[in-house]
Amino acid sequence: MSEPKPQASPVRPAPPGPPPRGWYLDPKLAPRERWWTGTEWSDFTHRKASRVLFGPDYQRAFWPGPNRSATRSWIFTLVTIGFYAVAFITGAFANPGTGSQPSVWPWVIVCVAGALGVATGSSSIVSGVRATRLTATSGGTGLAVVGIFVGFMGGMFGLFFVAFGVVAILGTTGRL
Repeated sequence: MSEPKPQASPVRPAPPGPPPRGWYLDPKLAPRERWWTGTEWSDFTHRKASRVLFGPDYQRAFWPGPNRSATRSWIFTLVTIGFYAVAFITGAFANPGTGSQPSVWPWVIVCVAGALGVATGSSSIVSGVRATRLTATSGGTGLAVVGIFVGFMGGMFGLFFVAFGVVAILGTTGRL
């Protein structure tokens, strides 16, 4: 007599796991989307952009969600622009002073604002580069690219403001 062969059990597919990380419609706050980390819902939400006007790439580019580096890059960009506005306005309206001795302080302000602009512009570049590594899963490509571009251009403008301010200081004090 032969031994009975064990019957092979039918192979069942594994039950589906949780959805991958990404933006999903928030059931409680429609029409908003909430970030799913892969294991739980985060506190990050944003308005869902109109599909008629903007595609999903726009949403991921300018709604960075948990990509804090993209948001940080954007903040550094705004601060950099603020420093350059101070430098430009101060330089444009610099009073040559009264009497025989012109004032040096407006040009000192131009130099300091330019140097601070270089520092924040550099920080914008660093944050932007870090953010581009996270954009595939967290969004924020647009903010990261803007941060890198403005940071680079800001560095150039900052160096110009510092050089211009130093030349103006030297000219004002008679050392040039």
